[in-house]
Amino acid sequence: EDRNDGIGQDTAASYSEQVRRHIESDDPDLVKLMIGSSDYYILREGDWEREGKAIGKNTQLKEISLYDLYGYSQMAKEDLEKFFYGLAANQSIEKLSFSCCSLFDGEIFCILNPFFKSNQNFKILEIENYEIWPEGLRSIAKALRHFDSLTEFKLIRVDDGDAEGEARELIQALSEHFGLTKLFLRGVLIEKNGCVAAVATLLQNPKSKLTVLDLSGNDIDDEEAASLATSLSGGSTLKELSLGSSFSITEAGWQAIFDVLQSSSCTLEKLSLQSNQFNDTSALSLSNALKNNATLKALELGNFNVTNECWRALFEFLQRPNCRMEELNLRSVGISDQAAASLANSVYNNSSLKSLSLSDNREITIEGWAVLLAVLQNPNLALESLDLSQTGISDDVVHALTNTMVNNAKLRELNLRNNPDVTTAGWEAFSDVIRSPHSALERLDLWDNSINDDTMISMATSLADNKKLKELLLNGWSITSNGWMAFSPVLCNTLSIMDTFRSNHTLQTVCEEGHIMGFPLPEDIRLFLQINRENSNSQAARLKIIQHHFREGFNAQPFVDMELNILPHAIAWMGRDGRSDELNNELYDFFKSKPMLFEVNRKN
Repeated sequence: EDRNDGIGQDTAASYSEQVRRHIESDDPDLVKLMIGSSDYYILREGDWEREGKAIGKNTQLKEISLYDLYGYSQMAKEDLEKFFYGLAANQSIEKLSFSCCSLFDGEIFCILNPFFKSNQNFKILEIENYEIWPEGLRSIAKALRHFDSLTEFKLIRVDDGDAEGEARELIQALSEHFGLTKLFLRGVLIEKNGCVAAVATLLQNPKSKLTVLDLSGNDIDDEEAASLATSLSGGSTLKELSLGSSFSITEAGWQAIFDVLQSSSCTLEKLSLQSNQFNDTSALSLSNALKNNATLKALELGNFNVTNECWRALFEFLQRPNCRMEELNLRSVGISDQAAASLANSVYNNSSLKSLSLSDNREITIEGWAVLLAVLQNPNLALESLDLSQTGISDDVVHALTNTMVNNAKLRELNLRNNPDVTTAGWEAFSDVIRSPHSALERLDLWDNSINDDTMISMATSLADNKKLKELLLNGWSITSNGWMAFSPVLCNTLSIMDTFRSNHTLQTVCEEGHIMGFPLPEDIRLFLQINRENSNSQAARLKIIQHHFREGFNAQPFVDMELNILPHAIAWMGRDGRSDELNNELYDFFKSKPMLFEVNRKN
């Protein structure tokens, strides 16, 4: 993936020329290209036609993404037309994405018709966050009828409410793509004129292979919900269904959907119901359905505000001996201390739940958290991922979390992002979890917190003997060079060869996507993390030892002082793979100057 991370204009021009050479030379390492107006590969004025033709001839590219083309001050319709006329000749691209792009009422898809007709590798089409009129949807539908190879189609946020007929035509065109497995139609306003009925027909087609369906934000009503439920109860192949932000569905509509969960023919494994207006009656209907369901593995109930009694009833399904639930997302559901206690009681003996999100639940107090977090002390708990981001927790909660996690050997991911009320004292206490030999944490997200140099030093010190943590996401304007430099001796202690060998070779990431706020990540730390990321622990240790103990003059003393039975193994370890000619030459000169190491007993 080629990105231009905020570099200057002259450098950006040079960068663009480098990317162009990779495209024109058919570089096999360049398989994904993102073209946009800010952080991505930027096309300059006059480049559009040349670049389109180069992409058309390229045989290695697999993905093309166009992002935020509104940012091009020089962008004109004719520029995009020239680009896509050239791209239309490509035969290797498998995925094409448009995000925040003008499609000129779908005319771009008319230009791409040769691409759709002749590219047998094309599988995924994504169109997100754009303005399109009915004519545009009609053009997309026509383009879809020129081929039948799609496995995934995504259409998000059509900003026009009078395109239901065209949306139905588009869905009917998609029904000819029998290999389609994932369909995302978010905010497309398909609730009228038979659009959902067209989706239902697609699901009932015996040739359909659809496994993922997202109809969030479409304002589906009870009639449409019932139609969808009927298609799902007929033995479809669907595994995942999202009906978020379906505000027009009432108790009757939800009852129809939940009845599907109790059906013996239900195939759903994931159900997302985020941002819906449920009342207690609908919540209890869902509770009864969950108790009789044998297929669901993931459930999302974001923005799902009901009473404490309903929460108690809803969580009871987790106590079933045959419960298969693995992921439970309760983001922003307004859970109280009482509801938290009900959740803790239901989860305590559950052996299937692996991921739990309580993000953005700010009404839980220290008493509620203490009860809930105590569950982590159960050695039989299967939980591997816990999301407590944006929960407004304080030092007291972090101390409670620390006490329950120091002996937890199951949890692999913990998200504590955006909890600014936790102070340095809280984070320093939590360092005990990182230091604990029992910790199984591989990913710890502390992004957007009150992190300063003292916290960084404490975290770095805790990592000295940690052999599990791979991702530690940190940032903050209060972090200076002193804070970041605390990680350097932990990742590569250069005091001696053994100190380097015992350094941390596990940590691979300390910031999100290479971006941090405040002081930039020091180059040596970036290098050490890259070595850890690209090599096994033993290989990373070897490379660091070579780099810091044998690059600037050969130090023979470690070999001279070694026991003779260890020396051959140490030499082989340092010089294996023949990767470093410089090191091998140094070793040769060393042994040439020490012939006594090769004396042979000639008595016999």
